[in-house]
Amino acid sequence: MNKIIIIIFFLSISFVSAIKISPTQQSLKINQYETNCTNIWILPEETYLIGSWWSNDERENLSKYVLNPEKIKLKINYSYISNGKYNFCFTPNQEGSFFGIIYFYSKKSMLEIGTLVELDVENKNLIKKISLITGNTIADKDSQIDFLLTIIILLLLGLLYFILKRLIFSRKNKNS
Repeated sequence: MNKIIIIIFFLSISFVSAIKISPTQQSLKINQYETNCTNIWILPEETYLIGSWWSNDERENLSKYVLNPEKIKLKINYSYISNGKYNFCFTPNQEGSFFGIIYFYSKKSMLEIGTLVELDVENKNLIKKISLITGNTIADKDSQIDFLLTIIILLLLGLLYFILKRLIFSRKNKNS
């Protein structure tokens, strides 16, 4: 009788710990319209079906995870690499904070396992790229100071040109 209990105990332990995922949660900072990739490992290695549910409200309340990726304008691509390693790439088309569950499940069993993903999507408010004489390119808000300095320098050069032209023109008139 004791042998049967021990065998059942070890079978239940191996059944419960049969599926593992890493990392169990992760946080990614992404710029809007850019792609950021991360790896997720799941064991045992087999063919899993993959799904995801998202929330833009709460992180803790899993019942709020009712949005599909299309609803929050999130493109998700994934590929299986090897040895239980999957590569997930996220391309958000909307700014904000999004909380998701990426879950793996198998047709062979009723087990599901998932990882929590938090995406912090920033909107880098890009202004038009302008190539100036100095070769500087205006790409975002951080370089607006460079842009303003370049404009001031160009205005001063233009002013200097008109002053010199006026001086040269007035000297020609005196000599005539």
